[in-house]
Amino acid sequence: MSNLKKFTTIAAAVAFATAASANDNLFVDPSLSPEVASELFDFIAPTADQEAAQGVQTPASPAPTKADPRQYLETFNIGDYDALTANVSNKSIAGTWVAVWDIDKERSNIKSAPLVSPRLISSRLEMVVVRAKGEGYEVANCHGEGFEAAKLNNGKLTTASRSLNVLSNRGMAYNDVVSKKVNLTPMYGMDYERSYEEKATYKVHYIKVSDATGPIGSFTQNWNTSTESVSKDVYCGMIDNLNDGLKRIRLGSDDGMQFVTSQSIDPEVPTALISEPTFKGEGKGHINTDIELCEASFYFDTQETGKQVFNYYVVDMGKGTMVDGTGTLDITAAISAK
Repeated sequence: MSNLKKFTTIAAAVAFATAASANDNLFVDPSLSPEVASELFDFIAPTADQEAAQGVQTPASPAPTKADPRQYLETFNIGDYDALTANVSNKSIAGTWVAVWDIDKERSNIKSAPLVSPRLISSRLEMVVVRAKGEGYEVANCHGEGFEAAKLNNGKLTTASRSLNVLSNRGMAYNDVVSKKVNLTPMYGMDYERSYEEKATYKVHYIKVSDATGPIGSFTQNWNTSTESVSKDVYCGMIDNLNDGLKRIRLGSDDGMQFVTSQSIDPEVPTALISEPTFKGEGKGHINTDIELCEASFYFDTQETGKQVFNYYVVDMGKGTMVDGTGTLDITAAISAK
């Protein structure tokens, strides 16, 4: 694969950083944790006995506080797209939509899962197509299900995976708090519980930016198991900026193609997942692996309002399967469509 040497491997760095996060204070800048700051203070400052001998009363030191977990979070802004709603029809919800998600996941009672972050915050940009179908609608799905049938009833647009409050034919919203227990697979076949409890808060705002219902991007795949190159239209895309400075990407096509890659280790999201239903090569176009058996990387060539372009590569070291290519989310054409 011609592009493999152009990428740098993040797997080892992510594993090291995440392992460190499990042992240290996750939300304190590792370059100056409270422990390090305390040691530096003790080194350069006189001791209490020395000050007492000089008649100096030492004031009580304030307790160290955690840094704001959002301080390194790069956020998306739905306001960047607000002006586009004036150019779309208010007669139907069919069209191209943009959403910005604010997601805050608090984890507790973590058992035998040291790599699970006690708090994960993300700002997500979603681009998705809604099409009219029969007497209802269908919504593009980023989880390998193509388009989902949707019903619009009593101000709610409902599919098998989501329920959105329709504010108008140009705006939708989703706000919820979901609590659940997550059970993880025991490692290496050991019979012990690996789990945690999670409280997730979602605040989401959708706006329609175009009446167009065509593809909003593309995704190419070059597999080492075949000389055949695969190119797919994209109808749903998500980019997550995480509070640890890392990113995730998820794309979906109309035929069930799904692509996921993540720089962050999290039990709910694989390091890499590619499912290509129409691929005819020996590898059958499927990779689903976590960081222990995967080498993956991606970088963005373009990050603009309405357009995101990235290059990627994934290696399944267990199977020896490799794939690289380019992903594009571009709603500029949809916006300019009449």
